[in-house]
Amino acid sequence: MSASVQSLRESITNGQPSLAQLLRQTQLIAARLNLQDIQHWVDLELNGYADDADPPGNRKIFVHSLEIYNAERDAWLFAGNLNFGLEARQPIAEIENLSRVERVDFPVSKNFSIKNNFGDSFGSDWPQRFVVAGLQYRLVTEAVTDRWTAELEKRGLKVIDFHRLMTVLGDITKRISN
Repeated sequence: MSASVQSLRESITNGQPSLAQLLRQTQLIAARLNLQDIQHWVDLELNGYADDADPPGNRKIFVHSLEIYNAERDAWLFAGNLNFGLEARQPIAEIENLSRVERVDFPVSKNFSIKNNFGDSFGSDWPQRFVVAGLQYRLVTEAVTDRWTAELEKRGLKVIDFHRLMTVLGDITKRISN
């Protein structure tokens, strides 16, 4: 187990570990220290939230637009602005990847009714997709990082003070080794 704590120490001191790496290492430590609430939360973050699980409110992303596919032009066309909230249920590693791109698009589950300026249905039966700014996913990773930091701070580990964190992790390593 002390290898897990050492690995967490090295990840933090060696630069910017991915959030998924930090959570995997935290999960090992939480299991060893019998921190079941942390284990459960980290497991949900690492594996994603199933349909029967309620993701926290900070895992909500907002769609900014809708596009329709015009097969005649072989192009996706802007169909309107949206401010539609969706739950981001993906594993945190996938969320991290999505946070690094400018935009993410994915198909809608049920087409929206779309009308032209004359009120006629136009493109409602064409393939449709949501467009989400990558920033929305970055907000999710920041919220998870904040919770990770808060969980450590509840247990006396102030993440901003890396020297103190390393000292405390060293103490944990000694306790686990004994």
